[in-house]
Amino acid sequence: MKQIAKTAEIIAKLKAAVGDDVNVDDVVVFEAAAFNTLPIRKRHTLFLNAQAERNLLVEMAAALAAESRPVQIMHNTEVLPVGRVFHGEVIDRGDYSELRTLFFVDPTHADLIGQIERGTVDQVSVSILSKKLLSSASGFDFYGPDATFEHLWTGTDPDGNKLGQDGVFARLVGLSEFFEMSLVHRGGAQKAKIVSREQSHFGSANFQRLAASGLDPNVLVLTAVAEGSPTVDFEKLMTQLTDKTSKLALSQAEATSANAQIETLTAELADVRTKLEAATADDVAAKLTEANATIESTQADLTAATEALKGVAQKVLTASGKVDAEVPADIQGIVSLITETTEGLAAALVAGGRAKPADSLKTPDTPKGVSAFRTNRPR
Repeated sequence: MKQIAKTAEIIAKLKAAVGDDVNVDDVVVFEAAAFNTLPIRKRHTLFLNAQAERNLLVEMAAALAAESRPVQIMHNTEVLPVGRVFHGEVIDRGDYSELRTLFFVDPTHADLIGQIERGTVDQVSVSILSKKLLSSASGFDFYGPDATFEHLWTGTDPDGNKLGQDGVFARLVGLSEFFEMSLVHRGGAQKAKIVSREQSHFGSANFQRLAASGLDPNVLVLTAVAEGSPTVDFEKLMTQLTDKTSKLALSQAEATSANAQIETLTAELADVRTKLEAATADDVAAKLTEANATIESTQADLTAATEALKGVAQKVLTASGKVDAEVPADIQGIVSLITETTEGLAAALVAGGRAKPADSLKTPDTPKGVSAFRTNRPR
């Protein structure tokens, strides 16, 4: 029998993965050695004899602690999963390390559960994406920014070292994404299989919790199944990458052209600013010269008007009999002098400029005894 007993600790893990309100009494739990650090036997340009670093396994376990992953059949993600892988732990076995996982199968898949129990289906494969894929010979990162389509297509680094040949292999470092775990006919990772109850690690007393951590996704995916059609359609991939390369080259050319235009426009803008500053300075100077000329002209007119007004004031003073009076120097003083003097003159004159009439003068009475001055001249 391969299904393992659901201890209180395993039930707690189950409920943490699917929810406290989900009935887990009928689900069947199995344990699998999902992945390890032994050479991968998958025949693939990049992954033949590739080896996962231990830190990748640790991060896979941590990812499961953060979120369960689906259990599929033969990596077919176009159909709904048959269960969930909900816990993982790394075990060191001397010359290699392996990731043990707990997964359950939904009770509606009774035939599949029977196949697992009978050993008909007993191997598993994980679909993952590592952060780095390093050449064991040179350390070149096939997932890095310097990697080209040719490097990925041929599995050859810039130094000519080819993955899977002459002892050169890829090192899978760090987890970028853990997609799913599948039940397969033959796993790409050695010893990746569903273990029996007697071989179970989680059924023993040293079952322990791993801390959860979250990591970011990246680029190429390893589906660790040994045979069958590869997940990556290289013909399609080559077409896509060629198209992307062409678009990238076009974008680079457009960027170069845009940069040249920007430089030209920047130079033109600087020239316009220089001309604007020069034009502004010239305009200010011209307006200042014009204003100065206007001021000088106005000042001359004002001086002439003042002198003329002084002449009028002198005449007014003379007419009023104030010959020795001094004429003020400022216009306001001259105007005040003229106003005051003309008002005095106006008081001495009647309308029309005529003197008072003779009959308006009082004739004195004839003195008494005027007859004494009469003559004997005959009348």
